[in-house]
Amino acid sequence: MSACLLSLSACSTPPSIKPSVPYQENLLTKCPVKLPRINGVTGKDIAETLLILTPQYSECAARHNQLVDEINQRKEIKQ
Repeated sequence: MSACLLSLSACSTPPSIKPSVPYQENLLTKCPVKLPRINGVTGKDIAETLLILTPQYSECAARHNQLVDEINQRKEIKQ
């Protein structure tokens, strides 16, 4: 009787971990490109424009920072 040896070899790759939750839609909203212009040269003109820009900046910065945090968190999960 002859002995028969079976050899099995294969390459293994770690399964890719896909995030179970998609990005929140509001995080994928771009910030406005067209911003209001200063309509004069006085401090009042600048203040009026800043009053318009401040809420836009705060909203955009918060959304951007949350998106960066989300991406970094997903990178950590993959590693």
